[in-house]
Amino acid sequence: MIADVDSPWRAELVAGLEAAEPALRITDNGNEVCRALEEVAHPPRIIVVGQQLRGIGGLEALHQADRTLAFEKKERPQWPTRTVSLITDVRSDAELLDLYRRRGATHFIYRDDSMEKTVNALLANLRPAARALVRMDATVTIGGKSLSGAVYDLSVTGAQLVLASFSGASMPAVGSVMPLLLQFHDNKLKCKAEVRGLTAKNASQGQRLVLGLQFLALSAKDIDMVETMIRDAAEEFDMANSDSVLAFRGDL
Repeated sequence: MIADVDSPWRAELVAGLEAAEPALRITDNGNEVCRALEEVAHPPRIIVVGQQLRGIGGLEALHQADRTLAFEKKERPQWPTRTVSLITDVRSDAELLDLYRRRGATHFIYRDDSMEKTVNALLANLRPAARALVRMDATVTIGGKSLSGAVYDLSVTGAQLVLASFSGASMPAVGSVMPLLLQFHDNKLKCKAEVRGLTAKNASQGQRLVLGLQFLALSAKDIDMVETMIRDAAEEFDMANSDSVLAFRGDL
């Protein structure tokens, strides 16, 4: 479903998606969005939500649908079964993006991005790459300053990077591109990465910034390196968990 005001931008988006999703529903009515969001058994795979809709706005539709599902004791379909992409211009306000996620948005798209990039991102959300839970060191350069962090979620297309040290002045914007260095033991990967997600998390040791990163223009050699790092880090992660379980049993 594409829910947005009638415009050349919407027409171009529909044309780009119809080849892969020919049964698109097109609307500019917020009440129709609300009903689509309440579908649980067979939800639309893609719901693109604009904010200036007839009837009720996009954010209100998200809110009302969530209330209805809670009242009926139903759970909203999770990504990647369904993706809810909110059209917004917010790129660096992590708290506001988190609010949108709590309302039900799973991804964000921007009218000033190229249409090719927007269509590819929407379709890629339906075919997520295999991911591995890992723990490896990473360094990212934001505003000319190198910040150290850790990657806990890695695939050949991107990673989730957790930064412990950041300030409002160094807050990156969704869509910004930055140098990234991943390191696991003797293996290193240098590449460019684009910020596709931005989340602020409260942890026991203070606030953390979580960046959803998409790798840009990886060579075949780079992809091989990522796969090697995933395999080695995942094996070490599993081994550490196994050792913890054995130690716990030994204390019983």
